[in-house]
This record gives sequence, C-alpha cells and structure tokens, in this order.
Amino acid sequence: MSETVFKALENYGLDIQNCRGQGYDNGANMKGKHSGLQKRIIEQNKRAFFVPCGCHSLNLVVSDAAKSSVPTVTLFGTIQRLYTLFSSSTKRWSLFLESLSRSEESCTGPPLTLKELCITRWEARIDSLKAVRYQIVEVRQALWDLYDDPSFEDDVRSEANSLATTLEDYGFLVSLITWYDVLFQINLASKMLQ
Repeated sequence: MSETVFKALENYGLDIQNCRGQGYDNGANMKGKHSGLQKRIIEQNKRAFFVPCGCHSLNLVVSDAAKSSVPTVTLFGTIQRLYTLFSSSTKRWSLFLESLSRSEESCTGPPLTLKELCITRWEARIDSLKAVRYQIVEVRQALWDLYDDPSFEDDVRSEANSLATTLEDYGFLVSLITWYDVLFQINLASKMLQ
C-alpha cells in the first residue's frame, strides 16, 4: 500500500517532505501505528501527522453503541426480516405494494418501499427505517394480509404473524422513532464532515 502511495506522489511530482497530514478510513492497514500506512509515511516525514476520518469514526461509534443495545439489535433485525420477507417473493412484494397503494396518504406522494439494511454505513440505515417509520400502519396491514392468505406457505404466514406482532409492540415503536431521529441527525453530521 505504501509503495503505491509513494509511487503516486512521485508520478505527480509531489515531495513527501511537503506533506503535513494524512487522513484515511479507520482500517488497521491504513491507520496502524506499528505497520500501517500511517507509520510508513511518518517514517519518511515526521511532520505528516495522521488524523482519522471523522465520518468513519462517527460510523464506528454508532455501530458500537447499537451493538450494545438489545432493543436496537432487535429493531434492525426486525427491519431486515421485513425486507427479506417481502423482497424474496414477487407475489409477496406485490401484496406489500398493493397494501401501500390502498393507503389514503399515498396520494400525497409515491409510497416508500422497504430497503435492505446497509451493513457498513450506519447513516444510510435511515432509508431502511423511513418506510416503516412513516407507513407502519400499511406495513402492518400487509403483514396481516399475508398471514390471512392461505395460499402462502405456513412458515411465511408464521413469520408475517411474528413481524406484525412485533410492529405493534410499544418498545419497538419507541426504538423505531428514536433511531430514525438519531440517524437523521447522524446523517446531517456525516454530510457536514464530508
């Protein structure tokens, strides 16, 4: 990695001695003090201080905080289960979209569809929460419609029942609204850091 950086600097006619800072993601191969790119550049120029990327640091803080909270793990697990249940079958996805189109509020704009959770970027998870946050009644109804339809397999109907019951839970609703608001603010901060 360091050879690539030094070669690129040389190709652009840039002297490493004029470098006054380094900043990259928080990967060990980049920021490592003992064998990362940071160390190799510091060996060439002691004035090239390393500053960790603010966006990546924010993402790591949110990720660690979320992993330490059982309700949060449950929330995001439920959101992913919802997406998986509906998106893994065109018939189920059609049922979901039909439920959204029956909504009185859908005439104010296009319905929001479920999104898969982004594994690496926490601020992007707001898109996954948004459809459920603002259309929870319709999502819940789609689950009950799925549960009530005998043409679906028993395991699919059971999963729909489980998810619909979870969406009715007060703790889940509080987590959903809280995390949506938190991720909204994190998204703003992340954009400012970029």
